[in-house]
Amino acid sequence: MDNKKIIIENMFFVVLNIFIVFILVFIYVLRNIQFANLDYQIQILKKEKKKLFEEVEELHVIVADYSKTSRIEKLYREKYGYLPVQTGKKIITLELNEIIVKPK
Repeated sequence: MDNKKIIIENMFFVVLNIFIVFILVFIYVLRNIQFANLDYQIQILKKEKKKLFEEVEELHVIVADYSKTSRIEKLYREKYGYLPVQTGKKIITLELNEIIVKPK
């Protein structure tokens, strides 16, 4: 009877050890799958970040193009029908302070 009891106890510990090893391997595999998923998501986000950065750069170029004075002047002429002012015909108004000259 003792022999049978010892064999049953040994089988129980063997089964328990196999179960523990199985659980540890399962946890290891599950963790690696999660790391692979996270790495995949990181790569997707990096590609999206690069794409958005390029889009922002394109928008900066478009804003710079729309902000050119020549374009604004052209649109103003088209909308209001004014001709550009030539350099020689500009009128400049200056306000000068009064100069007081004391006689010597």
